[in-house]
Amino acid sequence: MPVPLPARTESPRARRRGELCVRLMAAAEELLDDGVTLADLGVDRLTQQAGVSRSSFYVYFEDRADLMRLWFSSVVDEIVEATRGWWAVGPAPDRGAVRDALGAIVTVYRLHARLMAATFDAATHDADLRRLTDVLISESVDGLRRHIIRGQKAGWVDPGLHPESCATHLTWMAERTFNQLLPGAPPRAVTQLTETYTYIVWGVLYRRVD
Repeated sequence: MPVPLPARTESPRARRRGELCVRLMAAAEELLDDGVTLADLGVDRLTQQAGVSRSSFYVYFEDRADLMRLWFSSVVDEIVEATRGWWAVGPAPDRGAVRDALGAIVTVYRLHARLMAATFDAATHDADLRRLTDVLISESVDGLRRHIIRGQKAGWVDPGLHPESCATHLTWMAERTFNQLLPGAPPRAVTQLTETYTYIVWGVLYRRVD
């Protein structure tokens, strides 16, 4: 699970914390692949799977929620960075460019699909996790809303769309689709998902300027 490590300018402690985050969350994904639920992934089970001592865990993390916050913040940064490629599309958007931008989002999400799906599912009854997932959704909706408004003003996005409503619908559609279909998906299924995602987005936002 390639979570970005802290920058070289950060302290040795911060770097070690980031390294342990990568190791522990990779262990979490292995256990999830084996059918273990996120609720059953306690500190003892995670550290045993990762080959990390329990004492070392508590040197760098307050608890499992602290670990999840660090991991999820890194993933949010990756996804938002990938999504900026979509938000930057236009004027006179090219369908191939839109597909490439959406494909980049799918690629990043797929790297973390199993753990992302488990996190969103657990967030329905875990307030700490819900706050984390809300950040990703709110940033995604806001960025797409501004992209729609920019395109409407310039004439390359359907002016009849309600920016907030459309951005919310497209964001939640993608999130639910990714979480249900990407974990364990073979390459052909990922390609089909990306093509369908592109077809929907193009039809909703840009078809009138094609």
